[in-house]
Amino acid sequence: MSSLLDDMQKRFKPRQMSIVEFAESDEFCGKPLYPIQRVLLKLMFLEEMEGWEEDILTWWTQGGRNNEVLISPDIRKRRDWCREEEYSHFTEIDLVGGRRSSKGYVTGLAGTYKLWLTRDIPDPAAFFNMDIDKQIDFNCIAAAFDQAKTRQFADFYSSINRCAALQPFISKRQEEVITIKADTDIALVNEMKRKRVKIARDFAKFRVLPLAANADTLRGSASILTVFDEMAFMMPGESRSSAQECYTAAEPSLAQFGHHALVFCNSSPYSRVGQFYEQYALSMRPEGHKDGWYPMRFAFEFPSWALFDKWWLDPSRKRTSVLMVSPNWPDQLEPGNPDSNLDKKNLGMREAEKLKEKANPDTYKVEYRAQWAEVLDAYLNPDMVNLAYSPILPDGRLSERTDGGTYIHNPYMAHCDPASTTAGFGFALAHVEEFPADPAQWPGGVARHVVFDRVHRWNPQDFPGGTINYLTVQEELALLINLYRPDSLTFDQYNSVGLIQGLQQDTRKMGISNCRIHVVNATANVNWNRWEAFKTALNLGLVHIPPDCLTKVGTPEEFDHSEYSKQELKFLQKVATGQTFRVDKQDLGPIQTKDIADCIAEVTLKFLGSYLEAFSTRSLGESHVVTGAEGGYPIGGRHHGGPMGQEQPGGRQGSRTGQGRFASLYGGFAGHQGGFNPSRGMDPFRRRG
Repeated sequence: MSSLLDDMQKRFKPRQMSIVEFAESDEFCGKPLYPIQRVLLKLMFLEEMEGWEEDILTWWTQGGRNNEVLISPDIRKRRDWCREEEYSHFTEIDLVGGRRSSKGYVTGLAGTYKLWLTRDIPDPAAFFNMDIDKQIDFNCIAAAFDQAKTRQFADFYSSINRCAALQPFISKRQEEVITIKADTDIALVNEMKRKRVKIARDFAKFRVLPLAANADTLRGSASILTVFDEMAFMMPGESRSSAQECYTAAEPSLAQFGHHALVFCNSSPYSRVGQFYEQYALSMRPEGHKDGWYPMRFAFEFPSWALFDKWWLDPSRKRTSVLMVSPNWPDQLEPGNPDSNLDKKNLGMREAEKLKEKANPDTYKVEYRAQWAEVLDAYLNPDMVNLAYSPILPDGRLSERTDGGTYIHNPYMAHCDPASTTAGFGFALAHVEEFPADPAQWPGGVARHVVFDRVHRWNPQDFPGGTINYLTVQEELALLINLYRPDSLTFDQYNSVGLIQGLQQDTRKMGISNCRIHVVNATANVNWNRWEAFKTALNLGLVHIPPDCLTKVGTPEEFDHSEYSKQELKFLQKVATGQTFRVDKQDLGPIQTKDIADCIAEVTLKFLGSYLEAFSTRSLGESHVVTGAEGGYPIGGRHHGGPMGQEQPGGRQGSRTGQGRFASLYGGFAGHQGGFNPSRGMDPFRRRG
């Protein structure tokens, strides 16, 4: 056998050929490509491009048609880096494409080409320094086995089955596996036949397999190529293992092959959570990113029709139509070029796409335009969240962080959301202002808005040992109390007793007697109704959060509390719990907290709870609005006494709820029914310190 291998090593001369020739030549796969598909495949395998192909690459870096394409920054630098390091292809390719965009078709051809190149190595085990009997896998992974088998594996199977050059080496061709023999397998079988040894197994070095998303099945294998199909949909509850678990399990098996390994992370975008988005984000880092960049990877984000564009550049000129069209394409894509006219078939497809998008624009945006959804089952409209962080208030003033209170905006209210000392700690403080509004919607032509002065998050990683020092937090909260003199500073019930007692002592020492510091207790229904009220205020445009809450500016530890709180709000999800709902954070993805978001919602409810109730019943002109829902009307089925109050036996409100609570807080002003306006302040003569 050794003499046969020596002879094969002498004869081994890997054929240098383009991926395009491999795909289209009848000697190999015989599968036609659209011009842009050719460019993408050449880019994957770091091949030299013709002038028009480089023009396409430049066009992509500029956004493609209608600014719908996004490719990793510095793509040519990435390609040059890989060539200098003697890579034969990028090691990870993240295709974020719309449905029917030919992701599977292109990946199937690329995988088959990789199989052909690997099979051309005379002794793969020796080349990769692995056990001679270890098989090398080419895996197609999807959320479910049937999906893996009928989609990406089917594209792989088709390309292998059509590849004339691979046919002599196919050992097993079944519905759920394809095996291909290496030269060492052929030599071994011939040797065993010569010795008349009975052969009872399939000696084939390479296996192509469809697999369900199951981390256990990936452990222990040696995979030179792994394709994650519809990776964004590999979420807990939708597949046996999440994409994160599968990717983590696959990494060691790919490490065997170093830069010869190839990973495809393919999917239509589902949401900005999970392993697929994280891989995409890493591939989109530019050169010079503070956390490093990954030049051996690239990401390509494109709508369903992008790889069929510019069909008229096909040298054969055989194509007069495309498989997918954009609802925005004109009759002629390039002025002055009649070859770019849409034919009758494509014109009909365009009208069908217009109707499809009109029927469900949000779904179409994700599934066909390949634009990321903010979050799976997002509770809040991300556009309305963005509006809340507008740098301009309704009267034209800047929305900016303040560094202390004035009587003009009395009262101020704040809320804290402490968690464990190794988790985050949120804070938000705001006041109320009135702005002109549409008289048809708002009686008197004035609407009441919550204007936040500060949002803040204490991060565990900013403290020694990754543990929040509550004494430091207490000192900073005491400073904020002195600066703003809020009428109310509330805490969630978790882990807050010590802080409350400490701050109560601090306020007494500072001579501040009008700031009530206490816990708010919440049930599941109370929390749900709080978020429903906040959602209403947000959608009415009544919430304004400063976009410039920054700390440690200009240092490597600079932190944007405003941006973080915005992302927390965007990543909230609605979760069914028995017969009720709750609003919760994500368990996957870049944002897995809601500390500041909870504070923003609670402060909004304090100020606007009863106001929103009056608005919803169209009785704003007749309602006396008490400061905040704590002492106002019940919200959406709450107990009397506002968001955290408890109804007393017999339906009577206790002394700390409703008007009674208001009276106890504000003395003589509580009985003043006429002309009360929180935005004008409670006590214009109160000392501000």
